Parts: sequence; C-alpha cells; structure tokens
Amino acid sequence: MTTTIRLAGLELPRIGLGTNRLTSENVDFIRDAVAAGLRHIDTAHLYTGGESERAIGAAGVPDDVLVATKGGYGGAGQGRPEIVRAQIEQSLKSLRVDAIGLYYLHQVDPETPLEEGLGRSRSTSTGARSGTSASPTSASPSSSGRARWCRSRRCRTATTSRSAKTTA
Repeated sequence: MTTTIRLAGLELPRIGLGTNRLTSENVDFIRDAVAAGLRHIDTAHLYTGGESERAIGAAGVPDDVLVATKGGYGGAGQGRPEIVRAQIEQSLKSLRVDAIGLYYLHQVDPETPLEEGLGRSRSTSTGARSGTSASPTSASPSSSGRARWCRSRRCRTATTSRSAKTTA
C-alpha cells in the first residue's frame, strides 16, 4: 500500500486533518500538525460557524499544505452561483489566502445544475482579486457527487504560490 495520494495535483501523505470542530483555541494545534508533516487540511465555511477556517487562516499554513474547503451546503438553492460566490469570498477572507487549493461543493443542489452554479461562479467568484478566479475542474461532479475547483498549476504540479490563479 502506498503512503501517499495525489490530490489537486499534489503528492500528499494519506492522512490529513479534518477540522469540523476546530476553534480559535486550536491555532497552535494546526501549526504543530503542519510541523509534524501534515500536508492536507479539510474544512468548510460552515464548520463551527466559520471558526475552523479562521483558525486555519490564523495558523498561517505554508504553500505546500493543501487546504481544501467546501460550500454549497444547506439544501435546495445553496448551489446557486451568487451563494457559492459569496461563500468562496468568505472562505478566502477567513483562510487569509488569495486562492483556494481545492474547493468542493459540500452537496449537490437539486435545484441548480452544476454547470450553472459552478460555471457562473467561476467567472466572477474571485474576479475582484487580482489574478484569481475560480473554475470547476470539469462541469460534471466527481464520482462522489461533488464538484471540485483547484488551481491550474496545483492541478498539474506541486510548485505554486498562494497567489497562483484559481483555474482548472
């Protein structure tokens, strides 16, 4: 069995950190985990009311750590472009980054086709930020039923900066 996986164009250890219950009290824990070799953190804009993303942002994780976050949770209508755009903007602010390494829809919106929600969100979701925009890796969901976004350079190579363009 291999000890690494390829995710969003990066070779990562098979074990990552799920942050569903992190709070601002866990900033040192995140830093210690990264110092011990952690290279993948999974979060979502809604975890602990956004505090999980804010704690990760406060920890200041380095570029070689893939931070994956999610939005679009909460039922019908949550996959609409304007909702996803607002959640991406909030995640960028909370994580204190210019680009998100990997973005998932937490669940597929039964009222909004992926092509519409992701396609429209990609063109303007981070357009106000210099050099960034979001786009789906493809217009169809992954095998898990989730769509993903990632930085184009990260999708192809592990050497990027946080200011890299967020495209597929």
